[in-house]
Amino acid sequence: MKKYFFICLFLFLFAFSVSAEEVSDFRQEISLERDASFVVTETITYDFGDLEKHGIYRDIIYKYNSQLGRYKLDLKVLSVKDDKGNDWNYQIINDGDYRRVKIGDANKLVSGKQVYVIEYQVKKGITFFEDHDELYWNVTGQKWEALIRQSVATVVLPELLEESQLDFSCYSGAVVSNSECVSKRFSYEGAGMVKEAVFIDDVIQTGNGFTIVMSFPKGYIEEPSFIDKVFSFAWSNWIIILPLFVLFFMYKIWQSKGKDPIGRTTIVAEFDAPDKLSPMEVGTLVDEHAGKAEFSAQIIYLAIKGYIKIIQDEKGKFFKTKDYVLLKIKDSSDLPKLEKLFIDKIFSRDYLETNQEVLDKTSSQIDTDYDIKMVRMSKLKNKFYNEFQSLKKTSYEVLVEKGYFSRNPNSTRAFYTVFGVLLIPTLYFLAPMLGPIAIVSIIISSLIIIVFAQLMPQKTRKGSVARDHILGLKRYLEVAEKDRLEFHNAPEKNPKVFEKLLPFAMALGVEKKWAKQFEDIYSGQNPNWYTGNTHAFSALALTDSISSFSSFTSSSMTSTASSGGSGFSGGGVGGGFGGGGGGSW
Repeated sequence: MKKYFFICLFLFLFAFSVSAEEVSDFRQEISLERDASFVVTETITYDFGDLEKHGIYRDIIYKYNSQLGRYKLDLKVLSVKDDKGNDWNYQIINDGDYRRVKIGDANKLVSGKQVYVIEYQVKKGITFFEDHDELYWNVTGQKWEALIRQSVATVVLPELLEESQLDFSCYSGAVVSNSECVSKRFSYEGAGMVKEAVFIDDVIQTGNGFTIVMSFPKGYIEEPSFIDKVFSFAWSNWIIILPLFVLFFMYKIWQSKGKDPIGRTTIVAEFDAPDKLSPMEVGTLVDEHAGKAEFSAQIIYLAIKGYIKIIQDEKGKFFKTKDYVLLKIKDSSDLPKLEKLFIDKIFSRDYLETNQEVLDKTSSQIDTDYDIKMVRMSKLKNKFYNEFQSLKKTSYEVLVEKGYFSRNPNSTRAFYTVFGVLLIPTLYFLAPMLGPIAIVSIIISSLIIIVFAQLMPQKTRKGSVARDHILGLKRYLEVAEKDRLEFHNAPEKNPKVFEKLLPFAMALGVEKKWAKQFEDIYSGQNPNWYTGNTHAFSALALTDSISSFSSFTSSSMTSTASSGGSGFSGGGVGGGFGGGGGGSW
């Protein structure tokens, strides 16, 4: 039994010894230039042992996350040679944040000790602070597959510098370790004049690394201009210009898919709505939204046409609460699609109630054989929302059917809004890679799309002309009495004219101005379609009551049920630029 144990142990140790490849020596010379660039010459002695491999690869990290966003080094591989100056075959592979130098020949195998001399130039690798400038460089990186037996880094200065003007340090170990490396020293030329700094570390286990930091006085290294920094930041953070591309893209889409055709060249005063449109259609054509104002105006419109009677009802002796009762007093089967649907939705069986006193009183006042139906507005609160949405949807569809819009405005807005919102989940994937600037850029891009979504509903030529007619009507409705003489063939002032256009004034938001022009047209009596508690009745009093009704309607019928820093301050292994790792293949 012991015999087999020793045989297995021998085979295991033999296999381990055969496969134990390592970097026997890792040397890096960093030759600084005054323009803030430097050339790195890495001499890597790699011992494959008895293993036969094609060569090695060296991963150099060149993209980093900073506090504001991404930072990208300008890294260019110049050559890859052996210790005798002969060229190695190599290829450059960009892999995420790393630039891989893959050295060797797929048709050839090597073993034993091989020397690889990699020379590459780095720009933008110096960090500039207020009181000093700094080279903070990860010499080896932490991602080597083999241990590094020893490592030496030499920083060669572009010009001699007094020792008192320099500071330097080095770290060794696991990531963020602040344990110092084995040794560091200056090399001099003349009395106290430094020409280079040398950093030495011994065995670096896999997963560990070796980092150096060296500071210089301000002005020793040429700091890039503000413009250069801006371009550098934009180059590293290309996503910063994403909002500009999105803005341009959405503008071009709007020009072809959302911009309205030209209507009338001038806005001329009009005395009626075009094409026998209802107030809800009129308001929707102007602002491309079927909202609460249009909804209330439509009810008043149907009341004035004789299909509905509105009764203001107040309850309580001391603290009165206001409510409104709607009575359907006429058959609505002869109405256009949208108006009929309005009445059908409001006087649905689910909302009807019976108050015989009110019904009998109304029947005695109205000469009709129609079976009067009654709805109390307060009973619709938190229940009518879905019907309201259905009415909005139908109003859009009717305007498309009549040829005023090329597509359903609400569906158009929803399509682009969803597209904008879908950008947000990309933050989950891009933010860790691209930093905070990606979050800001994507959010701005998303908002641009959502804003343009509101502009994308497109009228037809017919719709644009109708809109301009409506704006002419609005001009007439809101003009002051003293300016009314400008209009030729304007209708006489009387209750019939006032009531006929009142719903359209409501839909266009000018009912107060319209009522002010008709202050004295009523003789103190309520119109037959409205019963209120106003004692001194007038057009303004009626409009105030209608505004109160509109607010009550909005709340009742449209509501829903509740449901990088310095290497000398907190520095350590893995900080700064450089780093990466390597292995064999």
